[in-house]
Amino acid sequence: GKGGSQMGSSRGAQVRTIVELKKGQEIFMLVGQEGTSSCVKSLGYQANSSCHSGQNWGTGIRWVLTMDINDGGGGGGGGTYVFMRNRTKEKIPLAVAGGGGGLGLGRFSVDSVRQHGQGINISRPPLPGKMYGAKSAGAGGGWSVFPGLLELAIMGSSLQAGGAGGKACYESTDNRGDGGFGGGGGGCRYGGGGGG
Repeated sequence: GKGGSQMGSSRGAQVRTIVELKKGQEIFMLVGQEGTSSCVKSLGYQANSSCHSGQNWGTGIRWVLTMDINDGGGGGGGGTYVFMRNRTKEKIPLAVAGGGGGLGLGRFSVDSVRQHGQGINISRPPLPGKMYGAKSAGAGGGWSVFPGLLELAIMGSSLQAGGAGGKACYESTDNRGDGGFGGGGGGCRYGGGGGG
């Protein structure tokens, strides 16, 4: 989804593969969904807005300097997974394109091919992305669950954990900033890492 200035987006990764299959083999797919755009950035109160900042509106320079804007990040796009199952029903990956991390508030480099899980990094394991700090957007889900990771509602779930999209860190009546199905991270103030 788009950020608060209605620009940018956080997509799931892309993957292309050729697989030789035999007649009668079953393959399974989870196809990711686009994340939702954030609330339109507005510093004034709007009665018709679906978004709620959760803060009391004030006046004066001190209030402006201390206000906290969290609702500018759009949700990350969900990943797409193609897999088979063996005789014991264990999932065997054929193609994995991890979910995009939630978008943060503000400008970013549009040319960055590694942003939001779009670049290839074969040295990384197939795990969810990372989050940094309290106002970080949700990390995108990957193939596997990170061992010992405490999953938060803002994070996109890995395929092994169900592939749900993360919830935005702000409230809205129409799910603004939520990550797409397939493990897209929820939006917040700072961006989250894409999944593997």
